[in-house]
Amino acid sequence: MSLALLEQYAMKLIDLETAVDPVLEEQLFDLLLVRDRIECLRKDYDAANLQKLLHLDQRLQQQGTRIAQFLNLPNCRTTVKPTEDAWWWWFEPAGDWRDRYDWLWSALCVPMMATSGALLLDLSGRFLSGGIDTFGALTVVSQSLLALLTASGTFTKSGEAGIENTLRRFHIPTYHLQEVKFLLALALLLGLFGTRSLLPNIAAGYLKQAIKAQQEKHLVLAQTYYQRALKLDPTHSQVHYYLGTLHEALQNSEEAQAAYQIAVRSGSEPAVNQLARLYLIKNQPDKAVSLLVNSIDQVQDADVKYALHKNLGWARFQQNWLTEAKTELQSAIAINAEAADAHCLMAQVLSNQKHLSDAKLEWQRCLATADSRLPEHDRWIQLGRQAQESLQRTPPLGNVVR
Repeated sequence: MSLALLEQYAMKLIDLETAVDPVLEEQLFDLLLVRDRIECLRKDYDAANLQKLLHLDQRLQQQGTRIAQFLNLPNCRTTVKPTEDAWWWWFEPAGDWRDRYDWLWSALCVPMMATSGALLLDLSGRFLSGGIDTFGALTVVSQSLLALLTASGTFTKSGEAGIENTLRRFHIPTYHLQEVKFLLALALLLGLFGTRSLLPNIAAGYLKQAIKAQQEKHLVLAQTYYQRALKLDPTHSQVHYYLGTLHEALQNSEEAQAAYQIAVRSGSEPAVNQLARLYLIKNQPDKAVSLLVNSIDQVQDADVKYALHKNLGWARFQQNWLTEAKTELQSAIAINAEAADAHCLMAQVLSNQKHLSDAKLEWQRCLATADSRLPEHDRWIQLGRQAQESLQRTPPLGNVVR
C-alpha cells in the first residue's frame, strides 16, 4: 500500500510538471492529499523508499509556487486543518517585483476612498433632500452598495479573501491583490465623479417633468420637480427661470422676483424680461431700464428681442419719456405685430401725445389679442374699453402703469 502511494505520488507529480497552466484545482488538491496519506505511513518506509520520498518531495517543493497560484491553500487549510509540519499545505505564491509598490497602492486607496465617501454624501444629500423618488433612491442605493463593497474589499480581511478567490477563479496571480484593490477604489471614485458630472443632465430631466406638470396645472408637483432639479444643479438658469414663472402662477411675487434674479445672474435672457416686467408692474422703471439696456443689443432670439424692446418702451413710458417709449415700441411691433403688449402700450403713448386716431387703431389691436389672465393685460383691457368710449378721458399716466 505504501509503495503504491509512492508510485501514485510520482505519477501525479509528473502530471503536474507536464501540465499547461492553468492547472485544475482538483488535480492539485488530490496531489496534496496523497502526500498526506504518505506522511501517515512514512514510519514504515525503509531507507531506499525514504530516499525516493525525499527526491519526490524536492520535486513537489519546486512546484510550490504553481500550487499556491492555482489552488486556494488558505481555504484548503481551513478544511484539512494540517499541522505546521505538513509543509506542502503552506506554499506561498511567487513574489513579484511589483510587490515592492504594494505600500503605494494601499496608501493611495485611503484618500481615494475618503474622497469617494465625501462625494457619496454630497450626492445622497442632493438626491434625497428634495424628497425621495424612485430614480434618486435607486441611484443612492446602488452607489452606496458599490462603495460598501469596495471599502470592504479594500480594508477588511474577509474582503481581501473574496478578491483573492475571484483572482484565482479567473487565473490571475494573487500578487496583484493590491493593484486590484487600487483599481477598485479608482473605479468607484471615477464612477462617483461621473455621476457628479451628469447632475446638470439629470436636472434637465427633472426640468422637463416640471414644465410638463406646470402646463397640466399640477403646480405642486411642478414645484417639487423644480426643487429637485435645483438640488442637483443650483446654477441651472432655466430651472430658476421656470420656477419664477411658477411662483407668478401661484401669485408669489417676491419668490418669483428672487428666482428671476438668480436666473439673470446665471445668464438667462428670458429672465431679464420677466424680472423687468415685475419691476414695471411695481412701477419701478429705473430698475427695469438698468436690466434692459445692457441686454437688448446682445440678444438674437426674435421673441426675446421683442420682449426687451416692449419692456424698455414700457419703462420709458413710466418715466414719461414718450418719444423714446414710442421708438422702442415701434421696434417691438416691427418684430412681432401680432402680440398685444406693444399695441396696448403704444395706444397709451399715442393717447398721451394726443394722437387720438392712431391711438384708437392701437387700442383695437390691443383688445383683439390681450389676455386678461395677465395682470397688466387685464388693466390695459379696462383702459382700452374706456378709451373706445372717450379717448379724451384716458386715465392719467400714473394710473396707466400701476
